[in-house]
Amino acid sequence: MPLTLCLYLILALSRILSPSEVISQEMKSETYTIQGGNFNMSLGTIYSENFRLTDLVGNSQSQIFTAKGFFAQSGFLNSAASDSFSFSTSPPAISFAKPQSSKMQEKSLRLTVSNSNLLGYSITTYQNQPLTTSAGTEIPDTYCSLAKKKICSSDKAAAWTSKDIYGFGYRVESPSALPDFKNPAYFRSFASKSKNGEPEKIISSFTRKLTESSEIVLRLNFSPLQPPGIYNNVIHFTALPGI
Repeated sequence: MPLTLCLYLILALSRILSPSEVISQEMKSETYTIQGGNFNMSLGTIYSENFRLTDLVGNSQSQIFTAKGFFAQSGFLNSAASDSFSFSTSPPAISFAKPQSSKMQEKSLRLTVSNSNLLGYSITTYQNQPLTTSAGTEIPDTYCSLAKKKICSSDKAAAWTSKDIYGFGYRVESPSALPDFKNPAYFRSFASKSKNGEPEKIISSFTRKLTESSEIVLRLNFSPLQPPGIYNNVIHFTALPGI
């Protein structure tokens, strides 16, 4: 009875001008609307006997604005050098072995980011739905604890140590993980789009010229009362540079 999680990469980069500009672009995906304009309206290199001048024409001020589903960057934070940003996940899919009741299973995937001279980066994540069969039976997301004040959620990690606590969750092992992941016994549940959950930030750095790998540890604890079946979901990761 395999349990499969498909892991997809979303890489979001955007530029946007002030409302007075008329040159613009708009790009849409399942999760984000990216509006942009003035992607260096004109540029060129001028040579003389003693000098070389690289010219970029665009908005002279830069600022980042965020809202639910939107990431807007005014002006251009990059220079003529066109700093690069890369993000990868491995492996692209994960399958758990046949679950055994009250026996926790863990699988890991690796996220790798390289941000060149850009100022920092962040990663958010969410799942399309809890682990679910084609008939609609779900494996619940973990609460980590039965104590009301010690439960975990999609935006707060908590200790998950008891084999009597069932469900699906994850933790992050990274130099840039958010503070609630610093304790290796602490886990979160994934925010679910099917339940109107919002992507949650899990990693954040303000360092330039960084190549960093992080490990996402997925944990499954299968209840003896859980109906058999093939359960699956899709986990999305979004990497944003320069934040």
